Amino acid sequence: MKPIRLFIAGDSTAASYPQERSPMAGWGQMIGRYFNDSVVVVNEARNGRSSKSFINEGHLIRITDAMQEGDYLLIQFGHNDQKPEPERRTEPFGTYQMTLQTYINAAKSVGATPVLLTPVQRRQFNEEGTYVQSHGDYPEAVRQLAQREGVACIDLCTLSEMKLVSLGPDGSKSLFVWLRPGEHPNYPDGCADNTHFNERGAGEMALLVREGLIRAGLPISTYFTQENGIPHWVMPEVLLPDIPDRTFRLTDFGAVGDGLTDNTNAFHRAIQACTEAGGGKLIIPAGLWLTGPLKLASRLELHAEEGAVIRFSQTFADYPLIQSTYEGLGAVRCQSPLDAEGQEHIAITGKGVFDGGGEAWRPVKKWKMTEPQWVQLLQSGGITNEAGDMWWPSEAAMQGAVWVDRLSREGVKDVAAYMPARDYLRPNLLSFRRCRHILLDGPTFQNSAAWCLHPWASEHVTIRNVTVRNPWYGQNGDGLDLESCRYAVVEHCTFDVGDDAICLKSGKDEAGRKLGLPCEYVAIKNCVVYHGHGGFTIGSEMSGGVRYVSLTDCTFIGTDIGLRFKSARGRGGIVEHISIQRIRMIDIAMEAISFNLFYEGKEGSGVAQDEMQPVNEGTPIFRSIEIIDVVCTGAKTALLINGLPEMPLEQLYVHNVTAAADRGVVCHYAKQLVLEQMDLHVKDGSLITLHQCEQVELIRLQEAGAAADKRNVHITGARFAAANAIR
Repeated sequence: MKPIRLFIAGDSTAASYPQERSPMAGWGQMIGRYFNDSVVVVNEARNGRSSKSFINEGHLIRITDAMQEGDYLLIQFGHNDQKPEPERRTEPFGTYQMTLQTYINAAKSVGATPVLLTPVQRRQFNEEGTYVQSHGDYPEAVRQLAQREGVACIDLCTLSEMKLVSLGPDGSKSLFVWLRPGEHPNYPDGCADNTHFNERGAGEMALLVREGLIRAGLPISTYFTQENGIPHWVMPEVLLPDIPDRTFRLTDFGAVGDGLTDNTNAFHRAIQACTEAGGGKLIIPAGLWLTGPLKLASRLELHAEEGAVIRFSQTFADYPLIQSTYEGLGAVRCQSPLDAEGQEHIAITGKGVFDGGGEAWRPVKKWKMTEPQWVQLLQSGGITNEAGDMWWPSEAAMQGAVWVDRLSREGVKDVAAYMPARDYLRPNLLSFRRCRHILLDGPTFQNSAAWCLHPWASEHVTIRNVTVRNPWYGQNGDGLDLESCRYAVVEHCTFDVGDDAICLKSGKDEAGRKLGLPCEYVAIKNCVVYHGHGGFTIGSEMSGGVRYVSLTDCTFIGTDIGLRFKSARGRGGIVEHISIQRIRMIDIAMEAISFNLFYEGKEGSGVAQDEMQPVNEGTPIFRSIEIIDVVCTGAKTALLINGLPEMPLEQLYVHNVTAAADRGVVCHYAKQLVLEQMDLHVKDGSLITLHQCEQVELIRLQEAGAAADKRNVHITGARFAAANAIR
């Protein structure tokens, strides 16, 4: 079969650029990487052209002469149609639509398929940080023309605007050619271009075009690169912080490492001196360093040498209340011991220990402790609830939830109003918000009051060689929560915690959807998890979406659940393009692999339901997930899927899984499910139980090493009656 050719007619935002103009690139230059060999991209986009000048210079004629039946023509103009020069200027609902009609007619005349694109947005924010549209009526003119002529339309204007708004005024610079003087040899004087993309931005726009082609249902979308139905994607480079080669020693600022001296002021003076010098490394030598919370600054590296223990204060009054985020929502919280907002180039390195003093803050459930431990806890002070089965550090902590819930319902934003509940508003050990170029390399982070590590809305995050420890009974004792972050690498880390160990999130419910910051481009590899509710978890707060995630070569030992995907109605958001390979699990308490769309905020998996509800913006979508090469010895269930009746889990590919479990595969509401080469050693029930599933393929299944047959598969539900793909 001859290749399908995808022609592109457009301006500089779609054009291809030579190496001497790198890193500038157009989306047309990048779109080809997402197709397989059946599609050839012919990018004829030209810098500075409008829909009119492109035709008058003969470029459309050249495309028409080359196009054949079955080809495609993508048409994107508008940037230069706004220009005043008569040779380029068109009017949105007049000459602009007339010239675009010429492209449509040209494609149809040779049997090709025309696709209109609204013009991609520029990076344009006002002083208040609000996005300002720059294309006037041109996008709407494209939409109306496409509807009138019955041709496909990719609303790249809206899609790109959503992307830029989600990144904000500063974060969106990462998609354009914004360079400091001397940063790139092609731009020695620097560059601040708000129209033209760098290679990363062009790739992002190409993905949006790809999404548009899929949404339009065009046949060419079947040729995107994929393996077993799961699209491939490329992990961008994650950039490390750039810290000046300048050192400071904490002891030079009056710090004393005796475990008794309050070194808060010494830390503050040292960080200030480092900042005033333009950045550098602050060395914390061996010793026990007591301190209050620390605010980190740009181009600062905290280096805790081996033998250094940084013990954060257990005096609640040392922690001011600030506007922060927690569990997917904006929230008033106590300032984190390691706190940063809007900073760049931050590193925490060395073999020291950062201890959050969390036992002073955390409530404790009686059932999680032995009787002697419980008695000792009661003797330490604090208070128990009326039932006597939960300990709190103070009356204010125990009553704090009621106070905070009331203020939240009333929409109170004043931080001071939350002071009576400060004991309840436990800080995460590390909270980095809207930061860039973060490195955590080497230390142990332990004993947090709430979550341990929480980068939020940050970019270029590298976490490697760290140990994260929390008591198994620690309430909300998550290890790592990467929330709404992009470009992150987590590798060679060890987790032993009281809640989910490695968790990806992106905001909660309507607030998370409105913020629209996905967690994306994350690579996790060579990590070990001991105790944790989930070894690797996505959700349940995933309303901004989670996508382009790779998890490889990890080991889970004794976690409650191994691979854990959780959400609920009301969340909304899309989880997609997740690749998991080479995972080893031992002694998993519940499910080795769990998809639970009925999560209720409780430990364990929810119960599947058959009642269908209307699909709306609060309906979560999980799709395009591959799980390959998994070994599990010991679990309650090998694979559990509780999808929504109105939105089943879609396009899950599971390959080469060996599992010893009480139960095999239990699946409710899944579509396009492939289970290939699974060897299941089960104690009870059928090997595979399928309820209301569609388009299922069961390939080379084995039971304890022997070939399985249809007697090992139990099928219920009317949806399966029409399916014939099972084999």
